[in-house]
Amino acid sequence: MERPSHFSAILVYSFIICTLLYAGVAICGFTMFGDAIQYQFTLNMPQRFMASKIAVWTTILSPLTKYALTMTPVAMSLEEFFPSSQRGCSYTSLSIRTILVLSTLVVGLTIPFFGLIMALI
Repeated sequence: MERPSHFSAILVYSFIICTLLYAGVAICGFTMFGDAIQYQFTLNMPQRFMASKIAVWTTILSPLTKYALTMTPVAMSLEEFFPSSQRGCSYTSLSIRTILVLSTLVVGLTIPFFGLIMALI
């Protein structure tokens, strides 16, 4: 950065611009649809358009890919506990990742409102 002393001012301006943009989109959305919208925004899209179907599938696939990217460092660090002879084995890697997915599933199904807690995080 050319002038580090201006960082805090630029940060404040960036937050102001983002807040105004988000507020503008929210106001436009409310004036277009009002109270007649559903909680999940994908349910408000028209079903007959291909663009709506692409948007829904993008919304579905995005958390799945983020989950895999988030769990990769965890799986790699767990693989380091195994001896070096088993570390490169694909069965070890597959079993660790499967156990991680299943443990996340069990936690998600047993803890009430787990999805809301994760959305907060």
